[in-house]
Amino acid sequence: MKFFIVFFLSLSLFVALFFVIVFSPYFIYFQAISKGFSSGLLSITPINQAFILKGDFSNKKFREFLPENEKNWKVFHFSNFEIPLPVENPVIQLYPRMENLGKIESFGGFLNNYKGANYFSFIAGRNFSFDYPIDRQKVFTLPIFKNFLEAIPKEKMFELVFNKDLDIKNLDVTKKIKLLRKLWDISYQELVINLFILQIRNDIFPKNTKSFSWYSDKGYGVIELLGDNPGQYKEIIFMLVKGKIYSFEWQLSREELLSDNIRFRFLNTLKYKKSFPEAFIDAFNNYRELPLAKKISSTGFTILYSGLTHDSNNQNYLMAMVRDLKKGQGNEKYLQWLYDFGLRKFKVDLKIDQSTIDAKRIEKEKADKLEAELREAAKLKTRSPSSENGSSEATKEEKVQIFLKDAKEKGEELEENEKVLIEN
Repeated sequence: MKFFIVFFLSLSLFVALFFVIVFSPYFIYFQAISKGFSSGLLSITPINQAFILKGDFSNKKFREFLPENEKNWKVFHFSNFEIPLPVENPVIQLYPRMENLGKIESFGGFLNNYKGANYFSFIAGRNFSFDYPIDRQKVFTLPIFKNFLEAIPKEKMFELVFNKDLDIKNLDVTKKIKLLRKLWDISYQELVINLFILQIRNDIFPKNTKSFSWYSDKGYGVIELLGDNPGQYKEIIFMLVKGKIYSFEWQLSREELLSDNIRFRFLNTLKYKKSFPEAFIDAFNNYRELPLAKKISSTGFTILYSGLTHDSNNQNYLMAMVRDLKKGQGNEKYLQWLYDFGLRKFKVDLKIDQSTIDAKRIEKEKADKLEAELREAAKLKTRSPSSENGSSEATKEEKVQIFLKDAKEKGEELEENEKVLIEN
């Protein structure tokens, strides 16, 4: 009798131990994705539950894209992207936008109607390498899992980040046997890849993520963010190019059909195109082909502004933009932004006519040159024999010093005048 009791106790203990060993990884997984988990092999802090389940991508179709409307839009090379912008559009215009992302200037725009009401705003977002170190969690470094993770191509991993649900569906916790059968069909590798994806999402997704989805037609990840204004929503588009993620952000009204129309146009047109400083030349060449009336209008500004996104350090290009836009009427909204940008970027007041500044600079250069010549004359006179003997030559030296002092005062006066011009 004792033998059977010991046998059944041993068997029960073995079965219990078996279930603990076999099924504990699943319960650790559920704990990790819901509340976080910490151990020697795995440490995951509580995360945004929006990171668990992917959403359904929405891209409404519009019949308003008639051929006669296409003339009011043109595709531009803008920063690291190709995007559609309005040109001679009877409804909306582009207004400039710029933000500093650390030390990097990021350009965008507001698409407003002619009364200033905004329908759509956008900006080129941050760019970063798509790196996901495996050795940050010990469980990922176990040979069986490490080899599996390293074998996944970056392009596939990028898609999984935006296109994989991490929750195990159709689990009925009230039916224990069915639950165990369901878990038994899920491999440990599946759990590990899910945890690995969760770690990547926690690294690259904004903390205020509301939902995310996969735009399969383009191979883009789409993230919707929580916003302060319930009447608007904000999205970030992530695209992977040669191991690097490029992001593009926009915000639009939920109620306006035109806003959704613009979003649809951007989604269908947006793609990566590398920016380089000389790309502004292409924009400027396109600008030169315009008739004068269009050069000094919003059309000219849109073309020149797209060029500015490639070389914002080119002061001459900025000055050329201001010079031509001053010739047109109704360009004050563009000019004020350019004035502010020039003052902040180059410490130059572009409201002042450049010819005035050039004239003052030339006068100052002449005064500096005269001062240098007089100084040299004074040195030569000091070293001459007649100067050492004193008397009448000393009077000539005094004259030189008087001229020198006078030139110096004129130079300082010119310098002060130029400073006033710049500061005003």
